[in-house]
Amino acid sequence: MRTFKKNIYKLVNDTDIVFNPFDHMVVNFKYTKPADGTDLDLMVYYDNTDSVYDLDAVGYNQAPNSVKVPTDATADADSYLWWANDDVSAPIGECIESVVIGIKNFTDNVVSTGSTVEIALRAGWFGSINSGDVTVELVTYLGGTMSQVGTSIINTGGVEVNNASKLVNVTSCCSQVTLVHSNLLGTVIYNKTSKTAILV
Repeated sequence: MRTFKKNIYKLVNDTDIVFNPFDHMVVNFKYTKPADGTDLDLMVYYDNTDSVYDLDAVGYNQAPNSVKVPTDATADADSYLWWANDDVSAPIGECIESVVIGIKNFTDNVVSTGSTVEIALRAGWFGSINSGDVTVELVTYLGGTMSQVGTSIINTGGVEVNNASKLVNVTSCCSQVTLVHSNLLGTVIYNKTSKTAILV
């Protein structure tokens, strides 16, 4: 099995994370300001799907959408990706930014993709870097309603299926997050047939 690159990750273990069937995945990026750094920015996007949504990222100042993919989603529940916003409010303490991956919405509507769907998770420091440590937490749900609370996204009425996390070390600093100015923290690979996923 593939493992995380050790020059990027502080590994909790050496295996890929496996996720049972789910409808939504919430990815939480958590760090302590200023001990780890200030103003972590995200870049989360679908990749290698051969669709118009490849590289269409959510995260601070990501064009053309920043907050939701697609932009014409009539409600947040329709989104393929949804970022809860930039956590720059606290001068010190725990910070969290969340992205929901609406994989069921995506696979129901974008039917021309292959048997797997990839979602890339990237991040970098826009402000300053100290330890660079970030906990990437992935929580999956079947059913329920997704809603925003501050810079987090929560599920109401659904069933939590999996909850897993990795401690990573983000070394990219200090610039607007792009493909060049960021670290790839992992890729979620979703199997459309089994409706399961792995994080590699």
